[in-house]
Amino acid sequence: MWVLQKINGTAFHPRLTQARWLHPSSSRRSTITLPVSQTRDYAENSSETISTGPASMTRNVYTVHDLPLEDDLTPTDAWERYTELVEKEGPENIAPVVHQTVLRRCVPSAKVLRWRTSREFVARFAWSKPFAYEERMRTVVRNMDKAGHVPHMEEYHFILGQFAAAGHYVGSYQVLKDMINFGIEPTAKTFGLILQAIAYRLAQPGRENQRQRLIHGTRRILDEVLQVMFTRGILWVSVNFDLTMRVLRETMDLSGFERLLRVSYGIDLTNPDKLALEHAASQSATGTTILPFSTAALNTTIDTMGRLAPVSKLVSAFEVLTTPLHPSTSQSSYTLEDDDDDFGIPPESQTVGRPPYATPNTKTYNILMQHLFAAHHHTFLRHYLLQAMRVEYEIDRRIRGLISYGVPIEKLPNHHTAVNRAMILAVYKQAIGRRKRELMNFVLKVCNRVLRRKRVHFQYYQELWQGTLARREAGSLNASTNATGSVPFTMTRFSQLRAENLVSPKLASTVFNENLDTSPSSQFLATPPKYLDLRTHLKILGRDIRQIERLAQSVEAEIIRWAPTMRRKLAARVAQGKAIYVTSVKKHVVVSRETWKMIVGNRRRQRLFVESDIVQQEAKQDTQGQPNSAPAEGPSDANRS
Repeated sequence: MWVLQKINGTAFHPRLTQARWLHPSSSRRSTITLPVSQTRDYAENSSETISTGPASMTRNVYTVHDLPLEDDLTPTDAWERYTELVEKEGPENIAPVVHQTVLRRCVPSAKVLRWRTSREFVARFAWSKPFAYEERMRTVVRNMDKAGHVPHMEEYHFILGQFAAAGHYVGSYQVLKDMINFGIEPTAKTFGLILQAIAYRLAQPGRENQRQRLIHGTRRILDEVLQVMFTRGILWVSVNFDLTMRVLRETMDLSGFERLLRVSYGIDLTNPDKLALEHAASQSATGTTILPFSTAALNTTIDTMGRLAPVSKLVSAFEVLTTPLHPSTSQSSYTLEDDDDDFGIPPESQTVGRPPYATPNTKTYNILMQHLFAAHHHTFLRHYLLQAMRVEYEIDRRIRGLISYGVPIEKLPNHHTAVNRAMILAVYKQAIGRRKRELMNFVLKVCNRVLRRKRVHFQYYQELWQGTLARREAGSLNASTNATGSVPFTMTRFSQLRAENLVSPKLASTVFNENLDTSPSSQFLATPPKYLDLRTHLKILGRDIRQIERLAQSVEAEIIRWAPTMRRKLAARVAQGKAIYVTSVKKHVVVSRETWKMIVGNRRRQRLFVESDIVQQEAKQDTQGQPNSAPAEGPSDANRS
């Protein structure tokens, strides 16, 4: 087993000879035992020879076929009963079904492990802390080996699932080597669980001085795992590609990331509007060999490009991967009719079919705008904020149109993009950092416009939700009056469907997935569509309205705080006889001190005061024959009034 192997160099696990204290046994008695069918199967097949490993032996008779374990028994209590049984009977006299059951009952579930691990990483930055339950599983596997039973693929996948939930990537790789030594062929799911452990460990917070050591270790394990995949001919699937991309993003390997995009999705970041050369010929000859490009892969690509690539490459990748060119427009046309000097064969098109693309969502725009803010590109920030507002408006209009056409609520598409506080905050921080009052006024206008739209949307969907509840209550009342006993099957089925839609989505990690689907047949299946959940959508709208309202108040207070400073700067320019830009007349004008005092005191009559000064200046120029000394450049934040 992986516990019996000697590792050359640095030991990754604690020593097997390490002393371990056992707790006294529990005094609770059994109420539920193992299924009788499983015990009977092992009793009937006890004469058969079981495949053995190096430390295994063939067993024909087992004296213990069950171990009483209650459903509400804690993993620690289950482990104590198991250790008692092993000390009393010996591991070789216990049926494999007992070891298999204890293997799953002596550790918490994967979700509980993930929750505990995340809390430990945040609270203690436990980078090198060993996995707490690894010793239990190692002991059970050793006992299974002594009982003459080699763990099956399900047992190994269960162990890898526990390691993935805890981010124990070193132990996952040792389990992979153990499977290969025992002749168990790993599958795509095996490698997916190992990649989950690596990606989840990299996603956890920690000390900066230990980050480089962690990146070096995970990169070394990743290279070895990928080498095993290539050697054994394991097919790539979308899930494993997404996980590998996330690991390469965290390890800051841009060249490896670009190479992976070319091989898996046919995306060439140097020429993103065309398929990569590796897939141009193979796709036309053997059909599609490119994995589907999902929104999650798009988000990972944008995040990686934002961290490692220049802004120009980031923007071009976003534009092409979200709104790809049509094949007819991406191919060059060559006309040789009237060109007598041209010769040779026109080059064939580089692309076959449509370039890969994915639909962006709210997270995509958040990631993009965060990287644009870090690069100090306020022009792109304004552009993509307006684009997100337009996309949200178009999605809402489309859903309302489908509702007016009578499409059921269960079949309405989901709102995949919505303007939130994070998008506006990126532009707001840029305006504060660069002291741009024009950009600050733009942020305030955006806040007011977004709030106005979201309030209208909230009122509309709230009325739709109340109408849905009223119709459901009326339908259930009619069904209960017409039927005697129970609700009809059709009504029960509809209620169950709506109950699933009304449940709020649970907080799930984007890295850890307990039910990993890595079958080769599923990698080319279309992603199932997500339908509108009215209750969740109303919660998101209410949250966005509250957050943007507070942000709008902060923006307005900041603008008011900037006003005295701007007035002092403008007053200094007026005292020096320099021109200031007046918004009412939309040009630079040299105003007198008296006019400036009247402008500050009465902003509503600003145009009247300034026009009187302009008339006086023009009359003075006509009499003196001198040109106006006002500059001709456009408005600036320092000269604005």
